[in-house]
Amino acid sequence: MTSRPVLTLLALLLVPPACGAADDPLARERAIVELEHQRAALTASWEKESADLERLVQARTLSNQAAGARLAELAKSREARRLQEQALLETAAGLAKDEAAVRAVISDLVAAWRKAAPALAGAAAIKDGMPAIEQLHEAGMAFDRFKAAAGRWEVEIGEGRLPDGGKVGVQLLDAGACASWYLRLDGLGAGQAVRDGSGWSLSPSNDPAAVIAVTAAIAQFRGNSVPQPVLLPAPEGGR
Repeated sequence: MTSRPVLTLLALLLVPPACGAADDPLARERAIVELEHQRAALTASWEKESADLERLVQARTLSNQAAGARLAELAKSREARRLQEQALLETAAGLAKDEAAVRAVISDLVAAWRKAAPALAGAAAIKDGMPAIEQLHEAGMAFDRFKAAAGRWEVEIGEGRLPDGGKVGVQLLDAGACASWYLRLDGLGAGQAVRDGSGWSLSPSNDPAAVIAVTAAIAQFRGNSVPQPVLLPAPEGGR
């Protein structure tokens, strides 16, 4: 693009000299000086415009570099967020897997407690819709109760139900969650007992020594005899 000073110089150079200037040496000198002044002004203007253009190019270069750096930073930040989201998804998947494993373990524990100690399992406030952390908390509390019950031996007097439906008064030796034995108050029978709701279901033993063994165990537990080993009837089929 041709600048304005260049056009001005060309216009001046194309203008014919004034009449008589060729014959007047002084006029010719003045014309030469005027042309030199115009050339100097044109050069200065051109240098200024060149400097301005160079500064503009540098400014645009710096602006482009800054924009490129910003784009690179944004791309890096986006990649970091993508990796973070991926890590969060993997963590969530791991937590879901752990939660499923916890729920499976708790379910197995509850099934075992229901078999070993139905009353304790029924008292456990573990619901299927509860969050896993709450189920784990309730399972821990239920386990503490189960452990305390498993280590507790008690003797009580109650009423038991025989296999034929008859009811008899019995002394019960309850070995926590492991097993329970009974001795009829009339001394005519003994065997295993299983808590059935608020009562006891009795399983008479065919071993003649069962009455003697359970009587001796209850006497020792009450402190009425010297402690000595006693072989009680083995539980049949668990509690």
